[in-house]
Amino acid sequence: MQKKKKQAKKSQSKMLFLLVILNILIQLVSCDWKFVQVLDGIILQIRNDLNLTHVQIVTNDDSAITNSTVNLDQFQNVQLVKQLWFLAQNQQNYLLPFTSNTFKRRITYNIYDQDMNLVNYGSLRSFVKILNVEQRLIDGNYRSKQLSLIANTYRQFQIVSESNQDFYFQVQIQLDQNLIQQPQNLFSLLIDGQQMNSFQNCPSNMLFSICQCFKQTDFPQSFKNVEFVFQQYLISSIQIKMQLYNSVSSFESIDITTFNQFYSAQYILSNDMQAFIRPSSFGKLLEYELAFYLNFTIFINCNLNQIILPPSISQQFRMSAPILIAQDQSNNTFTTQITDYKNGNLTLQSNLTFIPSKILNNIQILIQQFEFKDQIDDNSYSSIVFSCSQSNFFIKNFTISKIQQQNANQTQTQIVFNNTDIASLNIQIQIPPIIAQSSVFVLQLPKRVQSKDQSQANIVTNGFVYSQIQWSDNSISFLLTNFTSTLISISFTKVNNIDDTQNLTNIYAKCIFNSTVLFYVDSNTKQTITIIQPPSPSKTQIQINNFNQTSFQSQSIQENRTSVLSQLTFSFSVLSFLESCSWLVIYLPVEFTIGFQQNSTFNLFDCYGNNYQYTQGSPFSSQSVIGYTQNNNCIYISCLALQQLSQLYNSSQCLNNTITIQNVKSYDFATQTSGLKIFVANRNSSNQQNLIPPTFFSENLDFRNSSLPYFFNSNEVSTYYGINLTEVDLSSFTFQTTSTYFRDIFNFSMVFSYPIYLLEQHHLNIQLPLQFIGSKNIKCQPASVVLCQLQIGIQQNYSALNLVILQQVLPDTKITLQVQQVAITQDNNQRLSVIQLFFANRLINNKSRIIDVLNNLMSQSFVTLQTSQPLQLSNSLLGFNGVNYTFFIQQTNIPPILNDNYYLSLTFDQSLQIIPNNYTCSILIQQQIQGSISYFEQKINCASYIPSQFIIPISNISVTQPFQLRISGLRNPSGIVEQNVAQTYNFQLIWSTQQGNSLKNVWVIQSVSLPISSKYTCSPNCQACASNYAACTACAPGYLKSQYNDHAVLACLPTCSPQYVAYNGTCLACQLKDPQCLSCSPSNLTQCSSCNQGYTLVPEFNGCVDSHLLQTARSRLLDYSLSTNLPDNIDDDDTHPDDAAAAAQKSDKAQSLTRITQESSSAKADQTEGGESSNTGSKVMGQLQDTVGALKGGGAIFIWIVLAALAASVVLSVLRYAYNKLKGKSHSNGSSSSSSSSRSSSSGKSSVARNGSGKEHKGVSERAKELHGLRIDALMLFLLSVAEPIQMPYTLLWGFSVAGGDFESPPLQTLVGVCALSTLLWIFDAYLLGSILANSENTPKKSSLLNPLPSSKWEGSLSFLIVPIRLAFCLIPKSVSLTLTNIFPVEGWFRYPYAEDVERATIVLTNFRKVLSSQIKSNISGLCSLVSFLILQYPEVMTSYVQIYDLIIFDVVMTILCLTNIRNVDKLISILNQIQENEGEL
Repeated sequence: MQKKKKQAKKSQSKMLFLLVILNILIQLVSCDWKFVQVLDGIILQIRNDLNLTHVQIVTNDDSAITNSTVNLDQFQNVQLVKQLWFLAQNQQNYLLPFTSNTFKRRITYNIYDQDMNLVNYGSLRSFVKILNVEQRLIDGNYRSKQLSLIANTYRQFQIVSESNQDFYFQVQIQLDQNLIQQPQNLFSLLIDGQQMNSFQNCPSNMLFSICQCFKQTDFPQSFKNVEFVFQQYLISSIQIKMQLYNSVSSFESIDITTFNQFYSAQYILSNDMQAFIRPSSFGKLLEYELAFYLNFTIFINCNLNQIILPPSISQQFRMSAPILIAQDQSNNTFTTQITDYKNGNLTLQSNLTFIPSKILNNIQILIQQFEFKDQIDDNSYSSIVFSCSQSNFFIKNFTISKIQQQNANQTQTQIVFNNTDIASLNIQIQIPPIIAQSSVFVLQLPKRVQSKDQSQANIVTNGFVYSQIQWSDNSISFLLTNFTSTLISISFTKVNNIDDTQNLTNIYAKCIFNSTVLFYVDSNTKQTITIIQPPSPSKTQIQINNFNQTSFQSQSIQENRTSVLSQLTFSFSVLSFLESCSWLVIYLPVEFTIGFQQNSTFNLFDCYGNNYQYTQGSPFSSQSVIGYTQNNNCIYISCLALQQLSQLYNSSQCLNNTITIQNVKSYDFATQTSGLKIFVANRNSSNQQNLIPPTFFSENLDFRNSSLPYFFNSNEVSTYYGINLTEVDLSSFTFQTTSTYFRDIFNFSMVFSYPIYLLEQHHLNIQLPLQFIGSKNIKCQPASVVLCQLQIGIQQNYSALNLVILQQVLPDTKITLQVQQVAITQDNNQRLSVIQLFFANRLINNKSRIIDVLNNLMSQSFVTLQTSQPLQLSNSLLGFNGVNYTFFIQQTNIPPILNDNYYLSLTFDQSLQIIPNNYTCSILIQQQIQGSISYFEQKINCASYIPSQFIIPISNISVTQPFQLRISGLRNPSGIVEQNVAQTYNFQLIWSTQQGNSLKNVWVIQSVSLPISSKYTCSPNCQACASNYAACTACAPGYLKSQYNDHAVLACLPTCSPQYVAYNGTCLACQLKDPQCLSCSPSNLTQCSSCNQGYTLVPEFNGCVDSHLLQTARSRLLDYSLSTNLPDNIDDDDTHPDDAAAAAQKSDKAQSLTRITQESSSAKADQTEGGESSNTGSKVMGQLQDTVGALKGGGAIFIWIVLAALAASVVLSVLRYAYNKLKGKSHSNGSSSSSSSSRSSSSGKSSVARNGSGKEHKGVSERAKELHGLRIDALMLFLLSVAEPIQMPYTLLWGFSVAGGDFESPPLQTLVGVCALSTLLWIFDAYLLGSILANSENTPKKSSLLNPLPSSKWEGSLSFLIVPIRLAFCLIPKSVSLTLTNIFPVEGWFRYPYAEDVERATIVLTNFRKVLSSQIKSNISGLCSLVSFLILQYPEVMTSYVQIYDLIIFDVVMTILCLTNIRNVDKLISILNQIQENEGEL
């Protein structure tokens, strides 16, 4: 019994256990909860779990939850977990703030029910997400380039701190096979700029793979950038896996797969691409094709993604998409690419790639379509979008050239179509003159007009002839055509009738000769169509009144911007109904997106005020009044309902029906949309029941298909033009900067917003005129919806940033872009930022804004020295060491916000030397103590990385009052002779980051070069010195010269040293044999004159004897001395006089030999200098020959002007001479006399009239010949005087260019001075001539001199023109020489009117002679300056010999012409003086 009870209890317990397990399983099955990883953490989603109440998180990173700062504004219906235990509720979302950026994080969870029973448990694996990888080229060793990859994560990388330190990072890198040779230390790993050292290499079995291990303890616990630097940058693809390991298992990893894009991207940015519009290369002459020529280098790392066509081309592809054909390099064939086309954007479904070829350099891309028949506008340009690695897109703009005759579009066409019973077509075209023979003339008839008879008998032509014709569909080609008239006509006597002539198209015609379009007719040229139409049948007549896009909030606000949420509204009227009218089909433009964000609502307000509403997606039937289908973008209006409503009101019309459509997004591109079209669907029978809407309708429906349930008439189609969309503008755009200091490093931020929805398919490209100097730190807000990164590639004048949209952004949401440590790349006043918006990799919006906060930055000198004493030296001796150089700084103007990255760079003159490890820097600040002023010296840190340069942190010298900057431990100049030395000290304000003992990312904010002259002296005993202060070349007064080596360096001593003697201010070395001799005689260097102390001079023996020996036994010692020293002394004594003479003679000979040697050396030096001069002359001759070659090759301007003037003068003179020969000399003289007499009689001042006698004096004909003879030099002077005004600006611009814009350049200053002198002379000369010629009292209006009016109008209403014309000649003083040319017999212009008033003529010629003399001075001054450039050989003008010789030739010619014309004027004045004496000769 007990066993049965026990068994029963066991069975009950088993059943109870099974029920518990079953309950748990049911709960697990019914429970729906999961973990979703996001950037800010892990979201716990709970659904359908009524028992789940407690969640426990166990982790080694508690601070991630307890100290979380995550902003929940970016999430919806999400609660932030801030405790390791939390209560969970059903239908809720919980964010565990474990960001995706942490290594060594371990997470487990326990889930309990409301009774604290464990329901489930598990672990979560943390991972590290890389948001972007930035590529850049950096400078390596020996001017090499290195490839840098910088990986960034969300916020920054973190490493959880643990006691167990047995962790290491394993970095495995797999490279492409282009890297043939792997050097040692192929890559370096840097964490926030700090290089990590590998402790071992790890094995790798993969080809072209490298593996290294790094200790985790060397890494900081948090860091921003992980950088991989590769020694070689010729790498196309890189795969990096950086994973954390310990001895047991592996943990989080960083995975990077990228491509090197620099070469392809740089080629796209820096090279031009060519494109041409030309006739189709596939035999379809009426069609055009757009041809691109792209270098294969582009396709190494980039692919052709999209072609953006200009509007003049894209508007032609309404009915069908263009065809893109690419050249196959292997067999030179063309293959058609699969593309998607929408409103000017031709996108390849798969990016176009090519294998680089070493044989073919260009790739040809063709865009064709049978609709491409209209020529494009002038100055049109297109764009190509290239897709490169890492989803970087580069847009290249280029101009499209047209292969056609210049006036090919100058055509006018008249078309007459007779659509009666006997249909005919006549075409007349007004064309430009055509000279080419055997061209091809192609003509396409209007659409749906076809010739019934294609024989030549059906065609009548006028204005051109041809050999034969060829038909192709609706086009006819006239081969070997020659045009005989500019008005041609073609008549077709038999063509078909057409029912609908409302949309009768224009014709297309083109004349081609050798692939060049001679003339063409298209839709852009002027065409007039006249249609002779039979009476039209009855129809349902519909009129579209308007079609508008309005604001989303109000229909009264017009809207025509792209990409915005808006409404469509249009109105139409039914003017007449056919009984069979059943439905009105309204075809909406495809550019508008119906039902954006939510379903659209359609409202119909009929002609009698009734309102009908339809919601997109709702069903509709035959009883519905309005409906819509999205597949064909059509609205259906019940025509039967409108007709019955009108009949109810006894009307046959239904006017002003209005339809509004809500929730419509406009097109993304600024263009004119397609038109609104209304079609009429007529029922086939009189039965009005079950008339279902014609949802099968499409715009390309064949109306002739009789099997359709409705029939459509083409003449019942109504069309209203589309809406012109303009590019949407930014709703807000502001800038902020942390500094307005010129060329300063600053942090920059911009805030902008769009009034449109930004979706995940959008991305932005922002171009800023900024350059990243330090860390490329970029931030975007809000971070949850936008991600920003620096675009790779090398841009010269801007930095490009990509902004990726992570999730939908509402309209007018402000996006903030922040960049740090940047500088302005350009110094111009207009600094533009460009923001480009892309949708699905297509550019849809392009805006530019002036960055106002960066404009008008004034450049100010950041350091100013005292003018009275800018520099003080502690010691001025030449070559002296340890000298203090103290600069007296009056004022500093530095950026307002400073940090440790600002430095003062002080570069000394190259003549100074820095003593390594023995220099100090300090500043001296003025202070007042107890009424006395003193200077307090403070040591500051400084470093010298390169010779002659000091780097000082700017924070050490940031003082507001004047101070002194002292650099100690310098060496004064040496090796110079001049004592006054002009030196240059360069002060630079720089910004830099410091790595170890070197500066990186150096940016020069300002640079000031200060020339200072310092006086260096020799030692006091030197009057002149060289090399250093102690190396004297001349001694000061009171000092004696002593040469101590073989060079010309002397020691200046107050007295001579032992065994030296003073002679003529020089210490000469004695030539003594006795070592006890102290000195010698100046006249005889071998004669001892004094002895050392303790010795006595014995002149007889020319030696010194011990003094105490002489005191004890003088005679014996003398004998002893005689016996011991006699042979030498005798010889010396016997030869002493002769020896002295011989020595003197030898000295003279030595001095002569020295002089001869010196003269020989001088001669050799002269020969060397002569050789150098010869080489210099050869060099100058070579340069002169090169210059002459450049002059012949067109490298000059004025030489060609001189030659042109000379040629014109000679030609006119020859023509004049030939004219005189043909007409006869006597007749010519008679004509001249007649012309002169007529003008003289008109003026009333003829000398003949004054003389009254009429007798000729002796020599009158000879004087008239001299007065009126042809002067070619005067004509040439006039022609060159017209061109002379461009000489001064040309000279100044040339001087400015060769001087590099430096106004302190001597050549530029010389040219400015010469031009100023020429301007003053011109002012005086113009005033001198103006006081005579432009003064009506000195030169009356009745005078024919430079008078533009005939004599009959000298006192008329146009007489006010006389003085301005003469004044214009006064502004170019030399141009008055026109009146002395006598090239044409026109009094007052080409011949001076001497007969009017001889006395006034003498005055005018005298003043003109003064003008010519003054102008000679101007030309001579310019000539001297140019010749001085050749002599002095300034470096700036070494490469501009062509321009110098060009200007010299022009000045020489002008000087010669002025001299010859002065001679002519002198001769004329002499003749006029004779005439005054013999009054009446003229």
